[in-house]
Amino acid sequence: MDLTLSLWGGISFVAAFTGGRFFGHYFIQVLPALALLGARGVRTLLDGRDGARIKRRVVFAFLVLLFAVGLVRFHGRTAVLAYETVTGIRTNTSESWGMTEREREAEFVTTRLRGMAGEGEPIYIWGYALDVYWRSRCRPASRYLLPYYTTGRFLDGATVDPDYDAFWQEASSRLIEDLKRERPRVILDVEANLMSQSNSEVGDFVRDNYRRDGEIGSDPHRPFLVYRLQEQ
Repeated sequence: MDLTLSLWGGISFVAAFTGGRFFGHYFIQVLPALALLGARGVRTLLDGRDGARIKRRVVFAFLVLLFAVGLVRFHGRTAVLAYETVTGIRTNTSESWGMTEREREAEFVTTRLRGMAGEGEPIYIWGYALDVYWRSRCRPASRYLLPYYTTGRFLDGATVDPDYDAFWQEASSRLIEDLKRERPRVILDVEANLMSQSNSEVGDFVRDNYRRDGEIGSDPHRPFLVYRLQEQ
């Protein structure tokens, strides 16, 4: 059983590395195996002989220390959010978080977007702002919720040249196919680079069918460029 659980955890761990991205939540799939192995280890300590009592206490003290470090390091925000949820009070601590600023930005953009597109209408967002879709109750105009599968360039800096891989060019063609079918009234360019991509097929399509109509957003350093569908 220990070998089976170890293989389970090891394979899950290796699988996370194959993606080349190492954010903490990418390793969640390893937790079930680690939890079972940890439970078996605790059980083994509890069933140990009396002569190993001091050793068990040392191990337990070490485990408690690790748990305390993890609790403070990774769940500080959890405690703040729990307090705010129960009391309904926004604290100064969370006001300074980047995620709080991002929520305010999304709410601001969503309010403006509802008047442009309308609830339930298709829109497309070029960049990472997925929460704007569900906040505005507008539906994505394409199967590609993120543009990185057409450009080969990701948020963390990883880059794949789309000119040398048929996958990226096929994704661009399918994205344009989706936009032609759905005809979204509004396209938001979060990264302000839609028209400057080296692979310009999507940019050419937007240039031919949409017009630049200002920008929205609460952060002047991160404007959401607005492209409106041209009347035929």
